[in-house]
Amino acid sequence: MGGAIASADAFQMERWALAALTSLEVDACDRTVRGRYAARDKDLDAAITACRAVEAHPEMRRSIADRARDVGLTSTTLTRAFRRYVGASPHEYVLRWRLAVAAELIDSGVGVSETCYRAGFENLSHFCRTFQRTFGVRASAWRALALRERRRRVDDLTGRLV
Repeated sequence: MGGAIASADAFQMERWALAALTSLEVDACDRTVRGRYAARDKDLDAAITACRAVEAHPEMRRSIADRARDVGLTSTTLTRAFRRYVGASPHEYVLRWRLAVAAELIDSGVGVSETCYRAGFENLSHFCRTFQRTFGVRASAWRALALRERRRRVDDLTGRLV
């Protein structure tokens, strides 16, 4: 949320605020949850910090255990926090942000092969399959879509993360 505030991105600020409020409301209504399943501010903060790191550098090759160590949690706790507060696994979150970066790179005129590696994918065929499955169009045909349609599809992809 801090990154969205710093960049004055109203959409991102609203997205983070809504996710946090929704999670806290759900947890506040369920008084039977205790122990390790109870909501913790520390877990929410850690998930937000991990998300911010992924959004800043989605191409970085980091394991979930490394990301969890960075925010002071175990990989199981981080994964649980991601699913609870973000609505996706850490891997899925990274994959979606990599695809958003790939779409931007293709928009800027970078070729598909170079885009694959610069966005953090290691296998070109995996990238092409994932891109087509996610966006409904081959990476090589991405620029043929209208700009408005490309933006909508990327916004749908990153907006589903909350």
